[in-house]
Amino acid sequence: MKEDNYVVKAGIDISESIIITHKLDIDYLKEENYYLKCNLQVNVEKLNDALKSVDM
Repeated sequence: MKEDNYVVKAGIDISESIIITHKLDIDYLKEENYYLKCNLQVNVEKLNDALKSVDM
């Protein structure tokens, strides 16, 4: 029986897809963080307005 010589290459495709996946996750988290900051700012402004009306 003849032995076949197999060449094992590093999982470049897998590594690239993992990097792309992590990049997409990071981009998604950045976008989510932006919307959360905006919502927080709106809520802080509403709270400040409510406190102003109570102080008057």
